[in-house]
Amino acid sequence: MREIELSKTCNYVHLISGGLDSAYSLLRIAKEKREKEPSVVIHPIFFDYGHFVAEIEWARVGKIIGYIRNFLNKPSTVDDPVKISLKSELFQWSESDAFKGPEGNLEAEIENRNLVLFSVLTSYLMACAKHQKIPEAEFSISSGFKEEEIADCSLDFFKEYSKLLSMYKPKMKFDFPILENWSRQEIVRETKI
Repeated sequence: MREIELSKTCNYVHLISGGLDSAYSLLRIAKEKREKEPSVVIHPIFFDYGHFVAEIEWARVGKIIGYIRNFLNKPSTVDDPVKISLKSELFQWSESDAFKGPEGNLEAEIENRNLVLFSVLTSYLMACAKHQKIPEAEFSISSGFKEEEIADCSLDFFKEYSKLLSMYKPKMKFDFPILENWSRQEIVRETKI
């Protein structure tokens, strides 16, 4: 896993799954940052937690980044993606009776999965900052998540998580903007990936 080069001011991190929501939200943020803050670099992060389509999604992430760089005509706005592997039996809900849901649904979501993923992500970012001797920094972490889309991705979750992080590392500021108000039709029409 590669270390991302952090800024001493604000660092923009975007979680990308290879799906339409996170692809479109990255495109939106990259367009906005290119116009308002041309020197900003957005760091895309992909989590491989052992799901059976992880390699397909990771390949798709590369194509999405390539598309966005070409679309913006400014490759430096979006960094090369980083893949964080977190393979554990915890995430193998399709192979575990405990996570199949009441109807035996193989696609059942695991509540609090994102708590684990965000914990790993913030630990990774703090490790990068420590290695680069950056004592204090601000992070804006976004993705295609929307309010109440899944159990642990809500404004309350992010507020409480940010409080916890500020107690642990007071000089590291974390902001989790919730991105909303677009439709799948808009995503497909504008991105054409």
